[in-house]
Amino acid sequence: MLQQKSQSYVRTFFYYKVYTGVMMLLDSVKRILSSGDFIHISINNDEKHFTSCFSKMEFLTAYKYFNSFINDLKVANLYVSTPTALYRGKDAEFREYVENKSIMFRTHSINEIEASLLAEYKKFKKSDGKWIKSMAVSIFDSGNAEEVENFGNKTNIVFTGFNTELEIMLNCMAAADNGFVPIVISDCISSQSERTHFNSLECISKIAYVIDSRDIESMTGVRI
Repeated sequence: MLQQKSQSYVRTFFYYKVYTGVMMLLDSVKRILSSGDFIHISINNDEKHFTSCFSKMEFLTAYKYFNSFINDLKVANLYVSTPTALYRGKDAEFREYVENKSIMFRTHSINEIEASLLAEYKKFKKSDGKWIKSMAVSIFDSGNAEEVENFGNKTNIVFTGFNTELEIMLNCMAAADNGFVPIVISDCISSQSERTHFNSLECISKIAYVIDSRDIESMTGVRI
């Protein structure tokens, strides 16, 4: 019980820090989002990753809202699927180890409520866009120039999808390192572990704008 309360306090404090930070930066983010001056990249936004995430209801609610938002702006969408593991070398034993670590949380059964959310996710229609299979976890290191060519002249990238601690964080770092401005919609990304998700968000907030769908709601005045 004490540990649960402690984790709750940590999450509340994290939200406070992120929220107050966003309030200072919101003018910049608002200008980018309201003008549609960005490309939306959704990573591994598929049934397999959705099934294993801890925040199915929050993700689906937020992503439906964000999906409607980018439809209205007619923003370019890039849907990217990445390999299941980061390692691309020749060591087969190490590759197997990394892949097993990557999938160990994806083997759990889902309850009745989660099953209904999965059914709803399957019916949900994502915005039209281009679907690409990346050869590496980082789309900037895939060996396939097609991904970056789809950015056009946009220098701002909004990331959604899965998983917070690996694919999202790595691509935010790569985007910033390549001169792009990464923006993360925190409730439009998720992971298998709640603790890992929030810890990773704290790290991501040092290299990217981190907001959530409620910030977009306050900008547009349209309720979720």
